[in-house]
Amino acid sequence: MTYTFGDIIQALEVMYGIPDSRRSTFAARLKHFQKLGFPRGTNTGRGHAAVYSAEHAFLLAFVLELNQLGHTPERSIALAGKVLFGVIDAIPHILQKFANPDRIFYIRIQSRMLTYALTGSKRLPIGMFSVNNGESFPDSFLQDPSVAFMNVNIIIEKLITCMATFSPKFSDELIAWANANHSRTTEYYDFDSSHGDS
Repeated sequence: MTYTFGDIIQALEVMYGIPDSRRSTFAARLKHFQKLGFPRGTNTGRGHAAVYSAEHAFLLAFVLELNQLGHTPERSIALAGKVLFGVIDAIPHILQKFANPDRIFYIRIQSRMLTYALTGSKRLPIGMFSVNNGESFPDSFLQDPSVAFMNVNIIIEKLITCMATFSPKFSDELIAWANANHSRTTEYYDFDSSHGDS
């Protein structure tokens, strides 16, 4: 199934609690992503309406979560690109166990924006990991004062709820996209301090 730009705005407005009075500002933020060529295939130029899919809705929700943490649209896209294959791999597992999740998938981001600004580092310290439902994070993850976590399970759950107005089969569409783009590996890409600048 395909969606219009209006469908995507409406769903994401609900997901992020955007009031009607700020709708045009929010739409401008989404159009800015579009002008940056993200997601691919949506920057169709003036006078040509873009056609959106479940893939596009998910990718926009994902970069908006990074944007919520204070990253610019450009940096949000770059960060997302570092973990996208891991996220795609996780989607079928998350959705097949949706009612009773056995694993929770997280994105871990070291947000040392002051340090990066002062040192000129362009490193993208982001990684993906999962824990059994009910388990806590590894202690080493909790000792960094400048780290943020994103719960991928909850992002998907909220998006499916918000997109249900337009398609009750949105979760099936998301699984089909993930299966078609599976990276064929169970390795998650962790860009920590040992990788240096990227």
